[in-house]
Amino acid sequence: LYRTVPKTWTTSTLSVARYGSASTSVLNRYILIAGGVTSIGSRSSVVDIWDTQLQSWLTPSTLSIARSHLTATSVGSYALFAGGSVAAATASDRVDLYHIDTQLWTQLAPLSVPRRRLSSFVLGEMVVFTWGQTDSNAPAVMDLWNSTSQTWALTVSISARHSCGVTVVDNSTALIVGGIRNDVNQTILSQMEM
Repeated sequence: LYRTVPKTWTTSTLSVARYGSASTSVLNRYILIAGGVTSIGSRSSVVDIWDTQLQSWLTPSTLSIARSHLTATSVGSYALFAGGSVAAATASDRVDLYHIDTQLWTQLAPLSVPRRRLSSFVLGEMVVFTWGQTDSNAPAVMDLWNSTSQTWALTVSISARHSCGVTVVDNSTALIVGGIRNDVNQTILSQMEM
C-alpha cells in the first residue's frame, strides 16, 4: 500500500494468496480485489475490501462464481466484476455488481460473449466491457451498461484484439493502445484508436 502522505509504503496480506485477480476503487475510499488463481491452482471467488480511511480490511465477500482473469471497474457506489476464466480454457459471461453502501451483490444479465482478459472503463454514465479472449478467439464486441438506468445499453462491433491498454481522457474519450490482433500470427499491434 502506498500512502501519498507521508509518502510511504506499507504491506498487508490478502485473505487468500492469489494472482490473476481484478481490482477497483469505489468512492475514493474502498479498494476491492476480486477472484484470481490460488497457490493450489484453483479459481477464487473471494473479494477482499480495503478501507483507506480505516486503514484496515473489511470482512471479505464473494463473487457469484469463482474465476480469474476478470475485469473490474467502478461507477458511483458500485463495483462491477465481469468475465474471466472459470477453468483453464473456459471463459465466463458473468457480471457481478456490488453496492458498497448496502454491501449487497446483484448478478446482472450476462455479457454478449463469454470472455477473459477483457478490459473495462467508464465513459460518463456508461460502463464499457470490451475485447478479451473467448475459448477460441478475440471477440470484436463492446458491451455498454448504463449505470443510471442499470440496463445494458447496446453491443457495438469493434476491431478484434485483446491485451490492450485503455486510458480514459476527460470522462468522454477512451484511448485504446496496442494489443494483440486475433489472427494466426497473434500480431502485436502498434496502433492507437480513440
